[in-house]
Amino acid sequence: TITLQQNYYSSTYDFTVQQLDTNQLPVLSYGQSVTTALPSYASLGYQINATVGDQLSFNALGGSGNNYGQRPWSLVNQYGQVLQQGNVGTDGNPYTVTATGPLYLLIGNPLYYWLPTTGATLSFEVDQGVATPTPITLGQAVTGTVNAQTQSQTYTFNITQPTAVQFNRLNDGNNAWNTTWNL
Repeated sequence: TITLQQNYYSSTYDFTVQQLDTNQLPVLSYGQSVTTALPSYASLGYQINATVGDQLSFNALGGSGNNYGQRPWSLVNQYGQVLQQGNVGTDGNPYTVTATGPLYLLIGNPLYYWLPTTGATLSFEVDQGVATPTPITLGQAVTGTVNAQTQSQTYTFNITQPTAVQFNRLNDGNNAWNTTWNL
């Protein structure tokens, strides 16, 4: 049973929905680049044949047109359980597959109705494996660039005893407000 409900206004709205069998979704191989047109308000889906222990990550390769980066994506298992979520404009964190079987990459509707993606395209791939981090030492300054092609840089360091560590952003470069870090 599916129930469609209008939540915000007392106006009448027309709708069209389509239920898809997951067997109808295109199969996406690890490392396969996809460039696709984004329908204005429809979702997209892909099937990934995964094996327990695989490490995979969503890799945003860019896009063009109206609001192409304003869509959420979800990685779900064959039971519909959400395993990981993100936004198509940024790379996802690595996910380790816990059971062999199909996974589904679902690219959702635009986040807001005023962000239509008419005429937009999206490019992405699902990579297998985890990028090898660059080793650094505590106190070492690191300089680099993060852009559409290199959306993240990963570094590793070792601590052999309890230590308080502080991270300092040493510049105010373009879009520095949009740069985040996590451990």
